[in-house]
Amino acid sequence: MNYADMKVFLPLILLLLVGCASQNDEVENLRKRVNNLEKRLNEKQTDVNKQCMIKTCHRVKGDQNELLQQTMTSNLPKMLLFLGSNLVNYDDVTGKQFLQCVADGMQSGDVLLLGLDIVKDPKRILDAYNDATGITKAFNMNRELDANFDIEKFDHAPVYENNQAVSYIVSKEDQTIHFAATEESITFRKGEKILTEISRKYTTESLRNLLPDDVQIEQEFQDSNKDFSDYLLRKIN
Repeated sequence: MNYADMKVFLPLILLLLVGCASQNDEVENLRKRVNNLEKRLNEKQTDVNKQCMIKTCHRVKGDQNELLQQTMTSNLPKMLLFLGSNLVNYDDVTGKQFLQCVADGMQSGDVLLLGLDIVKDPKRILDAYNDATGITKAFNMNRELDANFDIEKFDHAPVYENNQAVSYIVSKEDQTIHFAATEESITFRKGEKILTEISRKYTTESLRNLLPDDVQIEQEFQDSNKDFSDYLLRKIN
């Protein structure tokens, strides 16, 4: 129970104690004791707030590694949350580099709660990326850089292999796309692909292979269908 919860129960504690008291002086004494307890709880909560650092992260130019370097300079104990994890979009080399960067900003005892999509039935995964409603297709065929894409001339082609869901868009014909923002044009041949997304699925072992030597898996939390895992990772040195 935290301090805020205890304060909620203070009136109930007082009521119960008053119901047990038979003399007015006992009631007054109990009231003073409860008031003193509430004062001490308020003081303790203030101390906790002073020890907690709340830092606002503003948008900065650069990748996630640079952002981590700028925001993880505190010597206070840290619990890092990375629940909708971009780690699924990285290859092994980049994933290791990212986790090493996180570990470098942690002290011994600091923890990271990392969310990962879990390996499951390949057909089920492929169906999700090739959904009948076309949501994933629309996401992967969005327009960028003021380009004159005609999305009717491209198709969405997801594949699933090596525990990776990989999405492409495929040109249905020979065509040239102009990017007004960069004043460039690119020609696509019929059947030529554009890689738009990589989404890896993990096992506990594949995650362990990416972790730095001084970071260990302490606990795994899964949903009832075991589709997704949150891993509690702790730095040990």
